[in-house]
Amino acid sequence: MYMKVEIVSVCVNYSDYLKVSLPVNKQIVDNIVIVTRSDDYETIKVCKDNNVRCIATDEFNNHHYGFN
Repeated sequence: MYMKVEIVSVCVNYSDYLKVSLPVNKQIVDNIVIVTRSDDYETIKVCKDNNVRCIATDEFNNHHYGFN
């Protein structure tokens, strides 16, 4: 039986780390989804350059809580 391995990760303003880790992780998992803010253009670009699905949202700051 083959088990599919997927990653869902949040990356906000850390595109420099994502640029290094994404190509490595793509080699060992079946699918990757990155969630980021809609104004984090660098992270969106890294995802696009690596052909990885990116979900951009502004829900991080809803309900007046900061995002850590």
